[in-house]
Amino acid sequence: MLARLQELNVHSCVIRQPGNRPDHRQRPYGLRQAGDRVTNVSQPSLTVYSPDPAKDTHAAALVFPGGSYIRLSWSVEGTEVCDWLNSLGMTCILVKYRVPEDGHYPR
Repeated sequence: MLARLQELNVHSCVIRQPGNRPDHRQRPYGLRQAGDRVTNVSQPSLTVYSPDPAKDTHAAALVFPGGSYIRLSWSVEGTEVCDWLNSLGMTCILVKYRVPEDGHYPR
Protein backbone atom coordinates (compact mmCIF):
# COMPACT_ATOMS: atom_id res chain seq x y z
CA MET A 1 0.00 0.00 0.00
CA LEU A 2 2.81 2.44 0.86
CA ALA A 3 4.39 1.94 -2.57
CA ARG A 4 1.02 2.70 -4.19
CA LEU A 5 0.65 5.91 -2.13
CA GLN A 6 4.13 7.06 -3.17
CA GLU A 7 3.31 6.25 -6.78
CA LEU A 8 0.23 8.49 -6.53
CA ASN A 9 2.27 11.22 -4.82
CA VAL A 10 0.32 10.87 -1.56
CA HIS A 11 2.09 11.50 1.75
CA SER A 12 0.69 11.05 5.24
CA CYS A 13 1.74 12.19 8.71
CA VAL A 14 0.27 11.61 12.16
CA ILE A 15 -0.35 14.55 14.46
CA ARG A 16 1.01 13.87 17.94
CA GLN A 17 -0.32 15.71 20.96
CA PRO A 18 1.55 15.50 24.26
CA GLY A 19 -0.43 14.31 27.26
CA ASN A 20 -4.07 13.28 27.22
CA ARG A 21 -6.50 13.74 24.40
CA PRO A 22 -8.75 16.80 24.79
CA ASP A 23 -11.72 14.81 26.17
CA HIS A 24 -9.56 12.83 28.66
CA ARG A 25 -11.87 9.84 28.49
CA GLN A 26 -10.28 6.46 28.13
CA ARG A 27 -11.27 4.89 24.83
CA PRO A 28 -9.56 2.02 23.16
CA TYR A 29 -7.31 3.17 20.35
CA GLY A 30 -8.08 1.67 17.02
CA LEU A 31 -9.71 2.96 13.93
CA ARG A 32 -12.93 1.27 12.91
CA GLN A 33 -13.97 1.21 9.30
CA ALA A 34 -17.29 0.14 7.81
CA GLY A 35 -17.53 0.69 4.08
CA ASP A 36 -16.46 4.27 3.40
CA ARG A 37 -17.13 5.39 6.98
CA VAL A 38 -14.42 5.67 9.62
CA THR A 39 -15.08 6.04 13.35
CA ASN A 40 -13.23 5.79 16.66
CA VAL A 41 -10.52 8.10 15.34
CA SER A 42 -8.26 8.83 18.28
CA GLN A 43 -5.06 9.66 16.38
CA PRO A 44 -5.53 12.57 13.95
CA SER A 45 -3.50 12.77 10.75
CA LEU A 46 -2.95 14.77 7.59
CA THR A 47 -2.65 13.18 4.15
CA VAL A 48 -1.31 15.31 1.31
CA TYR A 49 -2.42 14.51 -2.23
CA SER A 50 -0.15 16.24 -4.75
CA PRO A 51 -1.33 16.75 -8.34
CA ASP A 52 0.55 15.78 -11.47
CA PRO A 53 3.41 18.33 -11.75
CA ALA A 54 2.32 19.16 -15.31
CA LYS A 55 -1.12 20.27 -14.03
CA ASP A 56 -0.02 21.87 -10.73
CA THR A 57 -1.74 25.25 -10.17
CA HIS A 58 0.11 25.84 -6.87
CA ALA A 59 -3.25 26.12 -5.10
CA ALA A 60 -4.20 23.96 -2.13
CA ALA A 61 -7.34 22.99 -0.23
CA LEU A 62 -7.98 21.47 3.19
CA VAL A 63 -10.64 18.75 3.15
CA PHE A 64 -12.48 17.81 6.35
CA PRO A 65 -14.83 14.89 5.59
CA GLY A 66 -18.22 15.23 7.27
CA GLY A 67 -19.99 12.74 9.48
CA SER A 68 -21.93 14.52 12.24
CA TYR A 69 -19.19 14.12 14.88
CA ILE A 70 -19.86 10.38 14.91
CA ARG A 71 -17.85 9.21 11.93
CA LEU A 72 -15.95 10.44 8.89
CA SER A 73 -17.34 9.85 5.42
CA TRP A 74 -13.83 8.99 4.28
CA SER A 75 -14.33 7.97 0.65
CA VAL A 76 -17.19 10.13 -0.62
CA GLU A 77 -16.32 13.32 1.26
CA GLY A 78 -12.58 12.69 1.60
CA THR A 79 -10.49 10.71 -0.87
CA GLU A 80 -12.86 11.23 -3.81
CA VAL A 81 -12.86 15.00 -3.23
CA CYS A 82 -9.05 14.96 -3.14
CA ASP A 83 -8.90 12.97 -6.38
CA TRP A 84 -11.21 15.51 -8.04
CA LEU A 85 -9.19 18.48 -6.76
CA ASN A 86 -5.99 16.79 -7.97
CA SER A 87 -7.53 16.47 -11.44
CA LEU A 88 -7.97 20.28 -11.38
CA GLY A 89 -4.29 20.71 -10.50
CA MET A 90 -4.78 21.47 -6.80
CA THR A 91 -2.84 20.03 -3.89
CA CYS A 92 -5.23 18.51 -1.36
CA ILE A 93 -4.68 18.05 2.37
CA LEU A 94 -7.09 15.48 3.80
CA VAL A 95 -7.63 15.89 7.55
CA LYS A 96 -8.49 12.87 9.68
CA TYR A 97 -9.74 14.46 12.89
CA ARG A 98 -10.80 12.85 16.15
CA VAL A 99 -14.31 11.43 16.36
CA PRO A 100 -15.60 9.27 19.20
CA GLU A 101 -17.01 5.82 18.73
CA ASP A 102 -20.09 6.46 20.86
CA GLY A 103 -21.15 9.60 18.98
CA HIS A 104 -21.73 11.81 22.02
CA TYR A 105 -20.01 15.11 22.60
CA PRO A 106 -17.53 15.12 25.50
CA ARG A 107 -19.18 16.22 28.72
